[in-house]
Amino acid sequence: MHPPAARARHLGRVAFAVLLACLAGTTASAVPRPSFVVVVTDDQRFDTLWAMPHVQAELIARGTDFRDAFVTTPLCCPFRASFLSGGFPAHSTGVLWNDAPIGGAARFADAVTLATRLQQAGYTTALLGKYLNGYEQIAPRVPPGWSVWEGALGLPMLPIPYVIGSSGAQAEVGVVGPVVTQDQTEHLRDRALAFLDAQRGDPFFLFLAFGAPHGPALAAPQDQALFDDFLHRGRAWNEPDPSDKPARVQAAQAAYAEIAAQEDVFHRAQLRSLQGVDRAVRDVVQRIAQRGWLQRTWIVFTSDNGLLWGEHGLVGKSEAYEESVRVPLVVVQPGGTPRTDHRLVAVNLDVPATIADAAGLAPAGEGVSLLPLLADPALPARAETLIEQAQPQRVWSGLRVRDASGDWKYVEDTRGDVELYDLAADPYEEHNLAADPAHAARRAELAARLAPRKGLAIRTHALPPAAVGEPYAVALERWGGAPPFVWSVDAPGLPPGLALDPDTGTLSGVATERGAAAFVVRVTDASTGMQSGGPQSYAQALVLSMPGRCENGLDDDGDGAVDGADPGCAGASDPDERSALACDNGLDDDGDGRADVADPGCGAPSGTTESPACDDGFDNDGDGRVDLADPDCVTASGADEALPPACSNGADDDGDGHVDLLDPGCAGSADDAETSERACDNGADDDGDGRVDVADPGCAGPAGTREDPRCQNGADDDGDGRVDFDGGASLHGGVPIAPADPDCGTASESAEAHRCGVGAELVLLVALLRRARRAVVRRARSPQITAPARSTPR
Repeated sequence: MHPPAARARHLGRVAFAVLLACLAGTTASAVPRPSFVVVVTDDQRFDTLWAMPHVQAELIARGTDFRDAFVTTPLCCPFRASFLSGGFPAHSTGVLWNDAPIGGAARFADAVTLATRLQQAGYTTALLGKYLNGYEQIAPRVPPGWSVWEGALGLPMLPIPYVIGSSGAQAEVGVVGPVVTQDQTEHLRDRALAFLDAQRGDPFFLFLAFGAPHGPALAAPQDQALFDDFLHRGRAWNEPDPSDKPARVQAAQAAYAEIAAQEDVFHRAQLRSLQGVDRAVRDVVQRIAQRGWLQRTWIVFTSDNGLLWGEHGLVGKSEAYEESVRVPLVVVQPGGTPRTDHRLVAVNLDVPATIADAAGLAPAGEGVSLLPLLADPALPARAETLIEQAQPQRVWSGLRVRDASGDWKYVEDTRGDVELYDLAADPYEEHNLAADPAHAARRAELAARLAPRKGLAIRTHALPPAAVGEPYAVALERWGGAPPFVWSVDAPGLPPGLALDPDTGTLSGVATERGAAAFVVRVTDASTGMQSGGPQSYAQALVLSMPGRCENGLDDDGDGAVDGADPGCAGASDPDERSALACDNGLDDDGDGRADVADPGCGAPSGTTESPACDDGFDNDGDGRVDLADPDCVTASGADEALPPACSNGADDDGDGHVDLLDPGCAGSADDAETSERACDNGADDDGDGRVDVADPGCAGPAGTREDPRCQNGADDDGDGRVDFDGGASLHGGVPIAPADPDCGTASESAEAHRCGVGAELVLLVALLRRARRAVVRRARSPQITAPARSTPR
C-alpha cells in the first residue's frame, strides 16, 4: 500500500490528467473540424456574378470575392483533374486535354486525391454531377475516396443517367441509374439537399458540379424570357486593330461578324441557365444554415474555366486571354467577414490546398493555402504562376506575373507565336508588346523564366507528305520536359517502310504504300515527383500522306507539267512522271488506237514501247500468264510469248534452285531445257576456249558432261573433211556442217586422227590414258558425296 502522502500525490496527478482530458474534449467540441461545399459551374465567365442575385446575397455578402482568380489550364477536364488531385498542375497529373490520348478520365491517376485523403481523415465525401470528361469510358467505376457518388454520364444539361455508388480506399463498381429527365440543375440541387439531410455530425466534403452554363445552356421555363436586351460589347470585343495578334486570331476576328448574332443569343442563354444554379446555391446555403452548420462550413463557388464572348474575335476557351483563364471565385469561411480581394489566386491549385490546410492535412500539390491571405488582406499573394494548355494542334505555355515590375502576361506556343501584355496598362490585351524593341529585355527575361517550367509536349502537329519510293526523314520536335527523352509509337504502329528513332525522334525510311496513315507518337521524359506517378508523357496523333508521284503536287520529271496535267500521269493512280518515253508521251505509238497507259501494251508509265505481244494485255501463248507476268517476256518490248516450256514455264525443272532464264542451263530463249550438268550448264568456260556451256561447240547440249577442244569443237582438226563425233557435225541449229569423223568415236575424244595411218592405235591409247588421268583428278578434287541423279533432257 502507498503511504498517505504518496497516495495523495497519485490522486492529484490522476485528477489533473482527467481535468486536461475534459478540457481537451471541451476544446474539440467547441472547434469541430470544418466541412466543405465546393460548387463548380461549367464555362462561366468571371464577370457574370451580377446576374446571380442569390450568390451575391448568400455568398458574396458573407465571404471573400476574389476578383483576380484564374485557372492554370482553362479547360474542363484538366481543371477538374488538377483540383481533385489536391492542387497539382496539368503537366503533373498528365490530364492535359478533354480526350485521349492526352486527356480524359482514363488518364487520371485517382489512387491518391483530395477525396481519398479527406476520407481517410474521417470525412464523408460526395461527388454529385460532372466528374471528368470521358467518364463514360470507365463507368460504372467509382473512383477511390467517395463515400457518396452520383457521377453524370455526360453533361448535366440534357437527360442523362448517373452512376450511383460509393468507394473507400479502392475503386468500386457502381450502378447505372435510370435516365434523369428532370431539369439537371434542379436534380443536382435535390441530390445535394438530400446529402446534407443525411449527415449526422461528421465533417463532410461535397463537390457539387453543375453543367450550366455550358452549351446548349438550357434554362428552366421561368427563366427563358430573361436578359432579352443583354448585349455584350465590352472589353476587347471586335478589337479594332488585331494586327499585333497571331495569324489565327486575326483570321478569327475577320470572321467573327458572320457569327456575332448567334453568339449574342448564346450569351443570353448562358445567363438564363445560371438562374437555376443561383437558386440551387440559395437552397444549399439555407439548408446548411437550418442545420446550424454555417459556423463550421466552408463554401466555395467557382468555375472550371472562363469563356471568350467575342474578344479578339474568339469564342470558347483554352486560350491564354483573360476572359478564358479568369473565373469567379467566392470563398465563405466560418467566422469570416465580407470583402473584395484583388490578389492573384490559382483556383485549381490554391483552393484544394486551402481545403487540405483547413482540414488539418499535410500539404500536397503545388497550391498555396489561402488561410494566411484570408486572415491578413495585406499579405502578398502569388507573384508568378505557370499557365498552360495542350491542344491536338497547338500547345501554349505562359507566365502570369504580378511583382514589383508590374502586372504581366507572357505566352509562347508551338506554332512560334509569342505574346506579351502589360496588364496594368492594357487590361484587355489589345497591344501585344512581344515585337516592341522597348520591351525586348522584359520579353527575354520572362522567356528565360518560362523555359525550365514548360510541361512536356510535342510541337510537331503536322507532317510533310512522304512520296512512295522516296527517302523520307523528319525530326519530330519536342516542347519542354526534362531530359533524357524517349520516343515511341503507340499501337498499331507506323506505315510500312518507316521507323521512329527512339533517341532522336526522327521519323525516316521509304514509304511503300500509297494512301494516308494515322498513328500516335509519344515522347517520355525523366521528370520525377509527378502526381501521375511517373514521368511526363505526351502523345501526338499524326496523319501522314503518302502520295505517288502523280499526286504529290510536284513536277517530278521537270517537264513543266504537274501530276494530272502531265501526260506521264494518266490518272492519280499512276506511280510516276516520265517525260520522253513511249508510254508517257501522249501518242499512240503502235497505232492501235490507245495511247500511253491507256494502251494495254504499256505495262507501266515508264514503259519504252507499246508492243503488241508482250505489252498487249493478252495471253498470246496460252500458258496462263500475260505480258510481263509471263517469263517468256523478258521486257515489255519483247516480241512474243514463245520460249520453250522448260526455260519459260516458271518452274525449276532440274532442281538446281534456278528457274528459267536465271538457270545457267538456259543460256537464252532458244534453249530447250534446264539441266544440272556441271560442265555444259555451270556458267563457266571449263576448257578455256572463250566459249561457255552450250555456246561452246564442245558441248553437245545442256546435257553435255564437259567442254572438249577436239571432238566437240565443231572443227575439222585433222583435215579429212569430217568433223567431230557422230552428231557433232549437226550440233548447232540442226544444219549438217560436215560428215562425222570416224576418228572421233565419242564426244569425249580429245583428237581427230586417221585410224589407217601410222600410230593410230597409239593415238587411241594416249586418248584413253588422258581420259583415265582426268577421271582421277576429278575424283581427287570432288567432295565425297553421292552424285545426284541426272535429269533427263527434255
